[in-house]
Amino acid sequence: MADLLKVAKELIGVAADLRDRFGIYYAEGELYDFDQTWGSTALGFGCIGGQAITKARTYVFIPYEEEHAYVYFGGIFAYKTPINHKFREDLRKHNMASVVGSGVYKKKDEGNNDAG
Repeated sequence: MADLLKVAKELIGVAADLRDRFGIYYAEGELYDFDQTWGSTALGFGCIGGQAITKARTYVFIPYEEEHAYVYFGGIFAYKTPINHKFREDLRKHNMASVVGSGVYKKKDEGNNDAG
């Protein structure tokens, strides 16, 4: 039950952050959420953390009218990014890039204009 309450609290925080920071209402897009395993307690933020393998919930929100996604680790905003083939592949695999590694999503797909 504690995990369910933790996820509910994180979801409320994500919805509030999308609204307050970006002016986006949570019903105006698709939300994906999944557990992701990280090599430290810093999750994907790249700061100093304990060296324990840590599982945290990843939330990815894609507004209907945008070609960007908003990524949260453990309910905390990580980054906004264009959507390209690599992004879609990582989302499908439930393995989003860390904050430092998120630049891979800014690269345009070769052969089309799939990313911004």
